[in-house]
Amino acid sequence: MAVYDDYIVKGARVLLWQLTESVEELWAMVLSHGLEQQCKEAIAGITADKRRKERLASRLALWYLGVDKPIKYTEAGRPLLDDGRYVSISHTDGWVAVAVADVPVGVDIERRGDKARRVARRFLNENECEMLMNRDDRESVATLLWSAKEAVFKLIDCAEVDFIRHLRIEDFQGFINRDMTTPFSFVMRELRSERQALVSVECRWTTDSVLTIATYAG
Repeated sequence: MAVYDDYIVKGARVLLWQLTESVEELWAMVLSHGLEQQCKEAIAGITADKRRKERLASRLALWYLGVDKPIKYTEAGRPLLDDGRYVSISHTDGWVAVAVADVPVGVDIERRGDKARRVARRFLNENECEMLMNRDDRESVATLLWSAKEAVFKLIDCAEVDFIRHLRIEDFQGFINRDMTTPFSFVMRELRSERQALVSVECRWTTDSVLTIATYAG
């Protein structure tokens, strides 16, 4: 199990796994840890090796963090454990990220690429788009902002979230001049729930991807 990083972010334990194992290697790990039944349920109906690997790796990563029980889901799709702990799961090509916490948490990982920049107007408001266009590292910034809004979306556990209207950078001027190559945090506000809360977003880069962890500020 190639654990890339394992750390605590505002009460949430986050595990980042660089996924190099085959389905067969992952299944051998599943059997050795007694997770056969819940992993069979997790991959039922999935035929693509990539998806099967991601599902198996997610369950193994949660086991590593002390979660060996089945996961339930809220109406909006947020994972939840019977003991009241919160879970968040994300994966992209070659990476799996999971978070477990006693408080709500959202985690997302995205591979750096040009896709987010090309579709920026679908998820960024006018101020955020203008800021993006004024930076030289547009590819990285767009990927980070997409990942951050995905993490906040998972955190707030609401359906029908409009990323442009409901999720916005709060400390905008401070964000503009950020060095995107080092770990940092910034504040967003969600306007979808009754709470309309401030959210702290922690950002960390790997060699080719960005990981974001969202927790309520304060």
